[in-house]
Amino acid sequence: MLWLSRHARMGMVASLVWGAVGTGTTVASAAAPRVQVRGSSRIELHAVGPSRAVRVSGVLRDELGTPVPNAAIVLSAASTTDNALVWMEVRPCQGAGPSTPESHAEYPAQTDDQGAFCMEGGLGVRQANVRAVFGGDALHEGTRAQVSWDAGLQAAVVAFAPRPERIDLDAPRILVFGRLIVPAGVSAARREVMLDDGAGNVLGTTKTEQDGTLHFDLASASVDGPGVGHLRLRFGGSEELTAAEETVTVVRTSRVHLHVDGSALRGDPMQGVEIVVRATTGRGVVDGGTVEASWGNAAVGVARVVGGKARVVATFTPTRDMARTELTLRYAPEAPFYEAGPSVPVPLTIARPRMWWRVFPVVAAALVLAWLLRGWRRPRRRADVAVDPPRRVGEPSLAVVGAARARSTWTGRVVDAHDGDGIAGARVRVIAPSFGDLDVLAEVTTSADGTFSFAVQSVERQLKLRVDAPLHVEIERPLPPASELLVAMVNRKRALLDRLVDWARRAGRPWDRAPEPTPGHVARVAMGQRHPRHDIGTWARRLEQRAYGPEQVDAAVEQDVVALEPQGPPVR
Repeated sequence: MLWLSRHARMGMVASLVWGAVGTGTTVASAAAPRVQVRGSSRIELHAVGPSRAVRVSGVLRDELGTPVPNAAIVLSAASTTDNALVWMEVRPCQGAGPSTPESHAEYPAQTDDQGAFCMEGGLGVRQANVRAVFGGDALHEGTRAQVSWDAGLQAAVVAFAPRPERIDLDAPRILVFGRLIVPAGVSAARREVMLDDGAGNVLGTTKTEQDGTLHFDLASASVDGPGVGHLRLRFGGSEELTAAEETVTVVRTSRVHLHVDGSALRGDPMQGVEIVVRATTGRGVVDGGTVEASWGNAAVGVARVVGGKARVVATFTPTRDMARTELTLRYAPEAPFYEAGPSVPVPLTIARPRMWWRVFPVVAAALVLAWLLRGWRRPRRRADVAVDPPRRVGEPSLAVVGAARARSTWTGRVVDAHDGDGIAGARVRVIAPSFGDLDVLAEVTTSADGTFSFAVQSVERQLKLRVDAPLHVEIERPLPPASELLVAMVNRKRALLDRLVDWARRAGRPWDRAPEPTPGHVARVAMGQRHPRHDIGTWARRLEQRAYGPEQVDAAVEQDVVALEPQGPPVR
């Protein structure tokens, strides 16, 4: 290994360090709750040329098809009987550096800003299997690739033209175009090319035109449902041409349509009207996302879609003489492969409460007033504290929703700010101002449905209520007088998406787009510029993995993503 340059040796040491870190993380995982998930990767590898000048080139991409720059690749070769071969006169392509006269079995290469690498070297045989290995890094898992090389074959290249990024499953047909490129003097006509889904499932075969162009006309039903996947073009080679293939990452999208169960909707919106909504695509039911009900410009209810259904409870105060009105239902996707379909109007017949029910609030108010007058001489235990009013769905808040059940006692419930479900295991603490460590006057943990109760005997007027949970963002507000409270917390996954949307809104176009920017959009804009912004692309891809992935996001994972967030908007 003495032939390696100083930088190459440093790269290999760094790879070993990363491997040791990965092993240490595995061993320590039983003791620490922090889990770091890395994205997958793949290598597009090619090998052509005569025995004395074998050209090995390729591109390293992540699971979204984005090139991975500045990555260490190790190239090697083996005979058809799997014996290791040595490279001779190895050099970078296009004269980018001096050749290495020593013979060696492995050659370290590094990807450029576009994820590409290339080398030339001699082999003492006419056929071999050429291999490329990527050991992984902080953001990507390792991978390897192998191709067959034959000195008697000329290079062929097959490529998508243009590269597809999105498949609309709602369209009846899918058109995919490509091109087979061959050396001068070799015919590109009538060559068979195959299209598959990257996992070996063949979608179709076709033959090239006279100029090497090709296309596939597929029924949309022949590909999988909504999700992220791959398409691969494969040319099997011939007596004079090498085999070739190209793989791209695509997002299979479908629009979500809402259907309301029942033809007539009737109820009292002041008490809440339940609307059962079914969410479907052309491929079946939807699992995930939310359905929002609005009345005019105000959101009056929201519910999560589970197993194709959402139960939205719309609550609002109609005008006195209103007998009928109309609500609007909209779907908000959480994943890039679902798209919102048209909004759905829902007629509502307002059912007025009976007369005795209208009189009941007046009687209740009179009783409350009498109780207040009875104790008006009692000195106030503490000054009122300003409390956030209930906000729109999706924001953290602390609201007083009822009177105290007992003297110096607080009760309440901690819920998710989006779906309203109770949060179990949340820690609720009452904190007094202190110059040292936290002065905790009370600490309880919420029950399975998110409820809590505690008592505090204190004359301190500047107490704080702090609530934290593993999968939700911590909230801290001034503690109101003894009362019944409703605490709404934002899920950390949603908080990460909100940070990306806020950043894109500040940055403006092309980062922002209607109706709302997504991590995938920001990543594509970052890598598609003349000078790619790898810092923004890495941040957006990592955020997408965490926000849309199956793994839970705790405080440590959230901080890892926040640490990658670009400081300030990018220069346009």
